[in-house]
Order: sequence, then structure tokens, then C-alpha cells
Amino acid sequence: AYQASWTSVISPILLNELRFAYNRANNASATNLNGDSVVKQFGLEGLSSFPGSTTIPQISILGFAQLTSSADSDSIPQSSQIQDNFTWMYGRHELKFGTAIKLARNYGVSYPSGAAGAFNFTGQFTGTAYADFLLGLPASVNVAFPRVQPYNVKSSEIGFYAQDSFRVSPSLTLNYGLRWETYT
Repeated sequence: AYQASWTSVISPILLNELRFAYNRANNASATNLNGDSVVKQFGLEGLSSFPGSTTIPQISILGFAQLTSSADSDSIPQSSQIQDNFTWMYGRHELKFGTAIKLARNYGVSYPSGAAGAFNFTGQFTGTAYADFLLGLPASVNVAFPRVQPYNVKSSEIGFYAQDSFRVSPSLTLNYGLRWETYT
């Protein structure tokens, strides 16, 4: 993250402040779990995760909570912002005008959940779903071949404002203004 600011005193009644900021991160929302390692530890054959993915097979045992993993993603969010504020002192008025522009982008890849397949244990073979699980006898097995989904999301924010602080008397100040913003 970087930020810079430049304040300029143009005259005793005019002031300008310009700000710039840039931020970039590398976010991997995945855990340190290795999906392929988990598949091998369970002794499950014929299934594998995406290389480097942490997704594991969905395991459903009738009467128990489902074991699954959420979708992984690797993202790189970044944003740039420029803001300018202009102040004009005029008699009992302090007028301020400004604008702000923010451009954001988030890109990366998403690994869908369920990418490593699914096992359903219902008790079809032993009469008890948990016993079927311990013996490795699923009632059904699903293998999925989902696509890794790249994404590239861009957005912008633009805003303008004008405000006035009017000193009606030494003990009363009136503040009013207008602001317009748009988000895409």
C-alpha cells in the first residue's frame, strides 16, 4: 500500500490538498489443507483435487454431519484512489469543493466446491451408514470435472461535493452542502 499527499497554500484564503493512494494484496482464501493428501489418507481411489487445491471430497454419512470443503480462490485485489479538496475562505464563509475517484480491480481463479467428488454412505450394505463408511462401501460415488473459473471484476467510484460553513455569529455556524456519488 502506498499513499501520498500534497497540500498547497495558494494564498491566505486558498488551500488545495491532493491525495493519491494505491493498494494491492495477494489473497489466497484456501487453508493449508492439501486435498490430494486427504484423499490418499482416506484410501479413496480414483479421485483427486485440482493441483494445489485444498478441496476434499464431499462425504455424506446418513445421520451425521456432512464432511466437505468450501470453494477455494486465489485473488489479487487492487485499488487506486485520487482525491482533491479545495478550500476557499471568503468573509464568514469557508467553502470546500472536492472530488474523489477510486478504481478497483479484483482478479484471480476460483476452484469450485465439490471438485474432488462425493461419497454417500447410507447403510445399504451393512444396515448402518457409519459401518459402511468404516468399511469403505459407499452407496454412490460421484466424480465431477468442474472447470477452474477465472474472474476479473472491475469497479469504479466517482464523487463530487461542495459545502459551506457559514459563521452566522460567534456562537452559531451553519453547515450545508451537496454530495453526488456514483458506483459502477
